[in-house]
Amino acid sequence: MSTLSNSNIDTFSVNAVRELLILSHRRLRRCEIGYYDQSGEIMDIVAATIKGVYMVGSPKQMSPVVLLADGDSIMPIFVGHAEAMSIHLALRKELSPRPLTHDLIVSLIGELGGMVEHILIDDLDEGTFYARLVVDVGDVHKEIDARPSDCIAIAVRTDSPIHVRKSLFDQVAVESSELEGVSSLDEYLQ
Repeated sequence: MSTLSNSNIDTFSVNAVRELLILSHRRLRRCEIGYYDQSGEIMDIVAATIKGVYMVGSPKQMSPVVLLADGDSIMPIFVGHAEAMSIHLALRKELSPRPLTHDLIVSLIGELGGMVEHILIDDLDEGTFYARLVVDVGDVHKEIDARPSDCIAIAVRTDSPIHVRKSLFDQVAVESSELEGVSSLDEYLQ
């Protein structure tokens, strides 16, 4: 019969148990916290996927837009050119020669022992979307107000889920067949 030394058991046990506790704690916290709107009611969310970064408009005035999808429904979010490129590079798994701002943020979160749990796009006011970057550091859960474009760029880099308040998604979503004059960012860059 083979025996393990005490140090092997301790190392294996501590690491394995620690990982299981962290995962269990996050799952439990998700159930306890939920998403609450301003009236204290639990809000329904959509787990959106990124369809891609596109350009819309006339040839003289093109604007970048990120398309989030839930089935055949598409939620367009207009973003700045720099954020569009950052998201596009991350989706293609391309690295820039030097870290971009979003790469720096991801590195900082990781170096400080944190992890991006998910992002939540939950409000629209006068044409401006609002979002939260949800970060776990140890047993501390933080929701940080941020632009959706920054949250999306970080979520892509960390493979974190993108959540959207269902009522908001339903309010602004269009069917994919309704999209006109949209070209991929790749076409625009050529």
